[in-house]
Order: sequence, then C-alpha cells, then structure tokens
Amino acid sequence: MRLDYERHELSSLCGDLPEDEFNDFKFDIIEHGVIEKKIILLDGKILDGWHRYRAVSEIIQSGTTLDSELVFAEYQGTSPNTYVLSKNEIRRHLNSSQRAMVTVKLNDWKPHGSNQYDKVDDPNGSSTLSTREMADKSNTNKTAIIRGKKVERADPELGDEVVKGNITLFHAEKIVDSRNAPSPAPVEDVPELFEEPAPAELELQKVRKQLEDANKKLAEVPVVSPPKIEELDNVVVIESPEEAAAFANFKKTEERKARKAARRIERDQELSKSATVLPSGEQRYSVILADPPWRYDFSQTVDREIENHYPTMTIEEIKDMDVASICHDDAVLYLWTTTAKLPLGLEVMESWGFTYKSSAVWVKDKIGMGYWFRGRHEFLLVGTRGKFPPPKAELRRDSIFEDMRTEHSKKPDIVIEYLDEIFPDYAKIELFCRNPREGWDVWGNEV
Repeated sequence: MRLDYERHELSSLCGDLPEDEFNDFKFDIIEHGVIEKKIILLDGKILDGWHRYRAVSEIIQSGTTLDSELVFAEYQGTSPNTYVLSKNEIRRHLNSSQRAMVTVKLNDWKPHGSNQYDKVDDPNGSSTLSTREMADKSNTNKTAIIRGKKVERADPELGDEVVKGNITLFHAEKIVDSRNAPSPAPVEDVPELFEEPAPAELELQKVRKQLEDANKKLAEVPVVSPPKIEELDNVVVIESPEEAAAFANFKKTEERKARKAARRIERDQELSKSATVLPSGEQRYSVILADPPWRYDFSQTVDREIENHYPTMTIEEIKDMDVASICHDDAVLYLWTTTAKLPLGLEVMESWGFTYKSSAVWVKDKIGMGYWFRGRHEFLLVGTRGKFPPPKAELRRDSIFEDMRTEHSKKPDIVIEYLDEIFPDYAKIELFCRNPREGWDVWGNEV
C-alpha cells in the first residue's frame, strides 16, 4: 500500500482526532481489522478516510500485519465540500465555534484558480446550504453560522484562527466589528440633530419617528447622563390637544427610559471595574460560572464510575465553599446541575448567598443514563446577589442551548461564549474549570 498520500485541504479543515482517541482507533483496527476499507481521493489527496489511512500506515510501518487492505477510489462528484459535510467529517472534539467556522469554510470552498467544480456561491450570493442546514450539520445554531459567515467574508485568516481554537467565534466577530465601527458623533455636534424644525402639518407618527431617530443618535454619544428630551419642545409643532397629550406622554416615557438606561450604564461601569483585591490576595468577581463535582449515591459499573473521571464532593462540602468571599456585592451565579441534583443545586445556590432567578437547559445530541428517563439535558441555574441587573433585552436569548456532548462532564462552549457576549467587561471566574479561556479566571482540579 502506498504510504505517502497527503491529506486534502477540505479534510484538514475538519481537524485531527485527539491523540488518545487516535491510539484507541489504531488498537481497534489491530484487533478487529479495517471495517470501512474505502478511501476517497481528490486530486491525488485523501478527501475522506484520512484517520483510517494514517492509522493503517502507522500499523504497517510498525511491522504489524493486517488481514485486509485499504481500497482507494477517486471522488466522482461535483461538490466535494458538501460531500465532506454529508460524511459527518466534523469531529465531535471540536468546540461549537470551531464546528460552525469549519462548516462555513466547507460550504464556501472552491479550488484556488480552478473552475473544475461548481461555484458554491451563485450570482445572487446564496450558498449551497441554508443557514439552518449549516447549523444542523455542525450541531450549532443559526447565530454561530451567521457569525462564521461574517468573519469568513471579512477575514478568512481570522476564521482560520477560530478553526485552530486560538480564538472564539464571538471574539473574532468583535474584532471584525471593531474594524468597521464608525466613530461616535462628537458631543458638540448633537444639537445639530434638532436644527431643522418639523413642519406645522407634521402628523404625530412623524413626530414619534423624529424623536426615535434623535434618541438613537444621542445613544451613540459616550455620556452617562440621559438626553434632555424637554429640549425637543422647541422643534416640534403640535396643533391639536390630542397631539399635545400624546406628545407629552411620549416625552414622559422617553425620559423614564433614559433615566433607566443611565442607571444601567452606571451600574455596568461599576461592575466592570478591575476586580477588588481581597486581604487573602484573591479577587472579587461579578460573574461566577460553576460546575460542581456532584457525588452520586447509586452504584455504577467500573468503567462508568464518576470518581474515575474526577474527584467528587459531598453536598455539604460543596455548600461549605466560601464562594461569597470572592464575589462582588452585586453578582450573578450560573450553576450547572443535573435533574437528579436539581433540589441540591438550589440549596447550593442559597448557601453561596445567591437568590434563584431563572434557568436554561442544555440539550445534548446523545442519550445518557437515568432511571425514570434516560437523560439528555442538564440545567443551568441562574441566581443573583445584591442588585445585579439582567442582560439587556436585545441580548437575551432562547433558554435552550443545543450542543454536542463530548468528554465526560465537559459543558458546551456556547454557554460561556454567550456569557462573554452579555458580560464582556465584567470580572469573571469559572469554578471547577476544565478548560481555561481568555477573559476568565479559573479554579478547579483540572486547570
């Protein structure tokens, strides 16, 4: 068998198996032989079956004899990118950002300098797969795919960094946005918005539109104090008592919104300041994400024993943790718990000094264990202390997080990416952390 085949770039986009999984794969081939023998080539490079080819090559080079050989065949289709997607080549060890970005790159792929294959984007800009289809293929969501498209169109090399796992899709989008963001209007230029008075015959609907547009522009100005809505009296002509009453109510509502927005800005600025150093040398945090190592009382087989994956803690040990000492007076806690530990999760939240507010659910792609039901979801409880405000309305998302289950106990990246999005500048910490990431302090036995 030829041992010097290279991997095609489309296959390379899907990433490599972790070394331990690859070694397990090799041992399985040695013990049971090659189950799927066909390797698909494109332009003399391996398009599908790279890990099988690599494993068999290494086994042969080690001197071990296999009973069966691989069969090589040239790809016969016209759309190799969608072929790779249809073969489910996107590896489950990739995080949600990587999977979304890989799917976008596969969907947009076209050989450099070649018209050999059908163009992926038609003249109207539509892709081979819809956004919904791409989200389903990558087991992510439409938001992640839209972000991936945005990053890929703006800077493919930045998209490559997402694929490599060096940056999340959320942060890549922020980089793209920062390059394209317009400069905010100078404060002294704002009065010009009101220089042209409305004509006397302006209907109330047009008055509302004028005020809304003015408030949007005022919102771009970096000031904390609310806009002085009363100054608009000089530029709008109201002719009927009905219009006058409606305009007065509108102004009252807008003033109340402006005051509320100003209070929120002040609160955000306070909570996003550098963390306060405690006498112990630790810091105070405004956002806490915790995934306690719950101990289960029921027996399990040796290969599924939870203690084999990480040390667990009793409920009393978890409740006794002095989490309050590292929290800001106003803080939010996101606490992972399973259905079996839901009541205890609420106890832990209360013991740590937080009041339960809401919850979300992570729905997995595979069914797990369970007595009453075989579980496919986990709860993410939300609690606050002090006067911590909820996310802005436009940033509030669906309470269902759908993502793949990977290694034992690892939680989906889309959750922490969402917290990055709604709390970009807050001091954040992840308790019982498995994979440290930029912008978060961490604590846990796997760090």
